[in-house]
Amino acid sequence: MSFGFEEPIAVIQTAIRRASYSSTPPLFFAATRNDGANKGVAWPARAGEVIGISSTDGDGRSSSFNPIDDKSYTIFYALGQAVEVACPPHFCKPKNKTRVSGTSFANPIAVGLAANLLGYVRLAAGDRKSVEGCAATLNRLRSKDGMKAVLKHRMSIEDNCGRAILLPWEFLKRGRPGLNCILDEVQETLKRSG
Repeated sequence: MSFGFEEPIAVIQTAIRRASYSSTPPLFFAATRNDGANKGVAWPARAGEVIGISSTDGDGRSSSFNPIDDKSYTIFYALGQAVEVACPPHFCKPKNKTRVSGTSFANPIAVGLAANLLGYVRLAAGDRKSVEGCAATLNRLRSKDGMKAVLKHRMSIEDNCGRAILLPWEFLKRGRPGLNCILDEVQETLKRSG
């Protein structure tokens, strides 16, 4: 959800809660806000069912427009400054591309990293001769707490303020190669996180 509000919006809140209690609840990610220290984390990023995403520059430094992270909510940081995007030809000539910044752009990058991780685990689980524990691992990874634990371990580095930063290039170069190694690492992380 690349949007945010001062207060919960009833129809969105109801949809999030209903989906959260379904038989296969989705993971929710939301942009935190672009007002800097002037305002706190926006809703739905501050909702208990949601992982909030703030922005960094290409070096992993927190963007000045992020709200203050007082550790009250589940907040991760992903690339959200000078993100290259395609745009209609009549808006951006000659290459039909421009650079944008904001937590609304960091959010889909974080979601893409989480989706890639789920894809790796799904592929590795299907590749295993024995799928014992693989379904449980995938189900746990699909939960907010499970994904949060694995993102913190596998796909993040900490900046000098102790914030978890999700950088695509760190995700791609960290760890051991091979799907089974990734599945083993995810299973080990989930066991350690309870």
